[in-house]
Amino acid sequence: MTASMSASTGPADPRSAVNTLDDATPFLLLPVRLETRFAAGPAELWVRVYPDDCLVDTFDPVLTDGEVANGQVYWRRIWLAYGDQGLERAAWRELVAAHGSGRAGWIVDSYAPTNPGDKPTQPTDNPPQPVFPAVATRPHPWAIAPHTTMLPQRFVFIGYPAGGGAPVVVVGNPVPPDVQVGPDGSATGPDQLRPDGAGGLSIPDGLAWVADFERAVAIGMAMRVPLDAAQARGGFDRVLVLGVRLGEDAATARSRLEDLLRHHAYGRTGLAVLAQGTATNNTEQAPAGHDRGDDPDATFDRTTARYTTTPATPRCSASHWPSTSAWPGTSSRTRPGPRVPTS
Repeated sequence: MTASMSASTGPADPRSAVNTLDDATPFLLLPVRLETRFAAGPAELWVRVYPDDCLVDTFDPVLTDGEVANGQVYWRRIWLAYGDQGLERAAWRELVAAHGSGRAGWIVDSYAPTNPGDKPTQPTDNPPQPVFPAVATRPHPWAIAPHTTMLPQRFVFIGYPAGGGAPVVVVGNPVPPDVQVGPDGSATGPDQLRPDGAGGLSIPDGLAWVADFERAVAIGMAMRVPLDAAQARGGFDRVLVLGVRLGEDAATARSRLEDLLRHHAYGRTGLAVLAQGTATNNTEQAPAGHDRGDDPDATFDRTTARYTTTPATPRCSASHWPSTSAWPGTSSRTRPGPRVPTS
């Protein structure tokens, strides 16, 4: 990289610090979304960086009052199914219809009866009842702010000028370890996203970078790229924004990634690793790989087999469940049970 326009140096500068990483540790490249705008006086390219959905964590482990109530209904139906897979599937379908397969899987896993040995296998006059654990609940489904803890410590902009020439390189400011990317449903007072009384919005401090370019620059989520006359006139043929997480050992980085994947798996939309060559847009020849389908019969086998009496016949292919045990740097404990649909 040449023609650097940043004075950033030292261990926090990814251009030099990347050389300290162990070559045996693989890189996992995760996407971000870019927005750019040319600005005059002085001539600059303004670049904004937004985390992709796969980097955003919206998982809340605390069940809502409604989730607890539906969990009790589900487990009572499972116990009274006496191993009838048709009845077990029907109970699962209703739970998925209310919460989606991912969140339904979390309800099942985190609210399993404490007396599984009492589960009846055949009808009786007075069947034993499931005993449920005491858990904390929340009244509303939206109680945390979407956030990400997976961003690099700094982003680096690389622009390739139209017509050739040395690439333009700019290093952004340090990125906070935890970046809020959406409103906090449990916030009060000035921390709420609310009308300002003048036809606009009052944006809380943690989310201000989304609407305020200068705030975004300050936290490394935007960059000002100085341009000479030729660059301002011709622009760039190609721009890249890259970053590397530094300062974490392999075990910490693996744990952080596993937690993120597990949270996606327990979410409503999920996450999937698509096969190379998967179409990103619908065409006359084939549909895009994007699929919001949520087949409860398929996810039943993945999620509830360890709790039900009758072994289920797998109904979804391995391609619908990325086996992270085969990914360098991750372990099989990343897989909590629910499906990870394409999103």
